[in-house]
Amino acid sequence: MRKCYGIIWHHSLTDDNTLKSDTFAIDRYHTSWRYEGEIIPESHAKTLIAQGVEGVQTPWKMNGYNALIEEKDNKVVIYLRRDFHKMTGAHTVGYNSTHLGNCIIGNFDKAPPKDELLKVAAKLGAAQMRYYETSNNYMHRKFATYKSCPGEKFPWNKFLTMLATEYLIKRPKLSEVLEEYAAVPQYPEK
Repeated sequence: MRKCYGIIWHHSLTDDNTLKSDTFAIDRYHTSWRYEGEIIPESHAKTLIAQGVEGVQTPWKMNGYNALIEEKDNKVVIYLRRDFHKMTGAHTVGYNSTHLGNCIIGNFDKAPPKDELLKVAAKLGAAQMRYYETSNNYMHRKFATYKSCPGEKFPWNKFLTMLATEYLIKRPKLSEVLEEYAAVPQYPEK
């Protein structure tokens, strides 16, 4: 079993649309041909590549995060994506095979996340810490200094306190957290 050395926390930098899933939009983006931040048709991508244009991104097999936490239909849910033991992540260059990548849906450069979103993220993080036997948590911007992840207004110290409380006092099991909050309580097929 591969060793996990920590959890890297991201935000989607999108305005959370609580009626439709932003996670599914991220899924679509990650699994599409992309150029200059936009989804493009495969035929256009292949034409650009044939012309020697650099920066065309190929589709990934699936969303690059291990888990995404999102408010949907007035309920916070967890979407599981890349199973850490079966598939390398695609969230932080140089750390994808050694660290989990969790993304909290929202733009926390504009406003802090709602308390319920933080609460579920902390429960998930604490359960992952227990399951993977790690206590390390990092803001994505530590590794990608050109980014603000998990957002300029993300209450990192408050979140670390919530994580510690969950981990040290409540001690949630990953299976229990996923049973309660996962939109689908297992990883999707690859």
